[in-house]
Amino acid sequence: VVMKKSIVLLFLVYLFKTHTAFSQNCDCPSLKDIQLRTEILLREAKTDSVLFLLNKTDFNNSPNCLAIKFNLYGKLNYKLKNIDEARQFFIKEQGLLKENKCSEQKITENYQSLGMVYFFSDQLDSASYFFMKALEIAEKIKDEKFMQEAYTNLARTFGKEKQFDKAVYYIKKAIGINKKTNNFFSLAKNYAVLGTAYTSLFNKDQSSVIYLDSVSGALDQGIYFAKLSGNKDALYSCYSNKAGLADHYKN
Repeated sequence: VVMKKSIVLLFLVYLFKTHTAFSQNCDCPSLKDIQLRTEILLREAKTDSVLFLLNKTDFNNSPNCLAIKFNLYGKLNYKLKNIDEARQFFIKEQGLLKENKCSEQKITENYQSLGMVYFFSDQLDSASYFFMKALEIAEKIKDEKFMQEAYTNLARTFGKEKQFDKAVYYIKKAIGINKKTNNFFSLAKNYAVLGTAYTSLFNKDQSSVIYLDSVSGALDQGIYFAKLSGNKDALYSCYSNKAGLADHYKN
């Protein structure tokens, strides 16, 4: 009996070590403040300040800190529209994340970043590939934040490819998660995307007037949630599409 208990305990320890080996957080505590400040500055479009901050930062040579370095430089170059440079940094980050068997959340975020880089360089097959990879992991670990992002990005990608039915399918999936999490800011954005997708479906087949009601309903919801959350980009998009709808009706 003692022997059996020892074997069971050894097996459980092995499982625990194996699990942790493949799901490390891969954080770099010394860079927490730098990460936060970089995110804030990028949101404010202060790219010169970000470049100055990153260039004077000592990232040291630990793999975890280097992965964060590549991630931050990737985000900066993406913001600057240096797409090739951004892609190279995110590819380097991915190599370290996989080599160090980092958490699936970090891998998912990296796939999303690469997807966006390919999306804005119009390499849509590569974009949808990475968004799908991100979605597979997000659904597996039941991370609704990453699921919502992947659904939205897939909708935008399929919309750009003029596969509007697929765009509607994925943006509705994103809206479903937004409603569960009461994310009004994202709801505004995604209803604006839905309105655009329905508009494109109508423009593709103007005999399908049923889409016009869907356009109007989506845009009304988008305006409602945009005002509620202060999402000015979504509000602008919805009003622009409303103007197009009014023009169609000669109003």
